[in-house]
Amino acid sequence: MCLLSTPLPFMQTGKCFALLFIALILAGCKGKEALPPESTDIPSPRSSEGKSTLSDPLPSIPRLAGFVPSAFQIERSGLDKRLFALTFDAGSDAKAVSPILAELKRRNVKATFFLTGKFCERYLKECKAIADAGMEIGNHSYSHPQFTKLSDADIKRQLERAETAIRKACGRGAKPLFRFPYGAENAHVRAIVARCGYQSIYWSLDSQDAFREEKSANFVVNRYAKKLRGGQISLMHVSSLGSAHALPRVFAQLEKLGLKQVPVSEIVRDTILAKREKSRANRRV
Repeated sequence: MCLLSTPLPFMQTGKCFALLFIALILAGCKGKEALPPESTDIPSPRSSEGKSTLSDPLPSIPRLAGFVPSAFQIERSGLDKRLFALTFDAGSDAKAVSPILAELKRRNVKATFFLTGKFCERYLKECKAIADAGMEIGNHSYSHPQFTKLSDADIKRQLERAETAIRKACGRGAKPLFRFPYGAENAHVRAIVARCGYQSIYWSLDSQDAFREEKSANFVVNRYAKKLRGGQISLMHVSSLGSAHALPRVFAQLEKLGLKQVPVSEIVRDTILAKREKSRANRRV
């Protein structure tokens, strides 16, 4: 129906509808369209086709480009038991960063450092040194809370604030590596972390260098002598001079067993290969 009360002779019905349609489009273009409210849902990092659905940059670790995090937790290698990954948590004190980096550089090996956001804000110089040395970086939350006691929204905020601080301090991000503070986790929080684009990394050898009180180098060395096995991910802290001073003897133990120190992303990749092999084997049965 045409809105003109007295149709002009040259206007046919079809032309009238066409003109009205154009007028409506032009009217809609005059104002800005209201944006929908920001979603509070935790985003899924990738679509079913494997394409990124986040506005965040792709993972900062080249060997894990295209990696889709899962809700399971990785604590050891899946296939290659010659691999071994030293990892260092950084949340409270940075006094051991310098000697740790010195030994890693002397051996020409890379390790993984899990940084909290607050650590990055407080120890910019040390974080820059870690990044400049080419070490691998993981997210260790912003303020080191127990994730099992947080709401889903608070978990997301912890991850995002930490990632922002890490990028500012290190010049690159931590995705997709994450370690739960205190190792406190369950299936629910692992799933949330995975949906935010992070793979949970646990450990299979704890130095206990920061358990109750700081331990000596001899304590750490003796613990590794008893517990060290191939394929493990080990936990140390950058607050522990005991661990820093133990590193030369720990590396000697690795060499004796024929183990290769690698960044934890190598363990992640090896675990992916192991799962693929298992899947193929199951299909053949």
